[in-house]
Amino acid sequence: MLPKKTRLGTTGFKQKPLRTGRFLFGSFRIISAPSPMAAVVVSKKIAATAPERNHLRRRLYVALKPIITKLPVGTGIILYPTINARVAPLGVISAELEKVLEVR
Repeated sequence: MLPKKTRLGTTGFKQKPLRTGRFLFGSFRIISAPSPMAAVVVSKKIAATAPERNHLRRRLYVALKPIITKLPVGTGIILYPTINARVAPLGVISAELEKVLEVR
């Protein structure tokens, strides 16, 4: 789980995205934020029960944790995973996120 200070709150969802895109396991929006922050939104269409949604959300937070520290100041990320993210290995998800977010 990400620390509270790096999790994006509901106010970030109302902002106009600076950039949107897709990756192998979902889509993302990049918004402006006071510091590098992230949020993961898992729909009921992807995981029907709350424990499944929370498990997927936590897996993606683990994948995002090293990436957030490399983001430029003023960047926020919102991830919307697809059903493929439920079975994908964590290393593959992390590598794909680094590639699409252009983080090295």
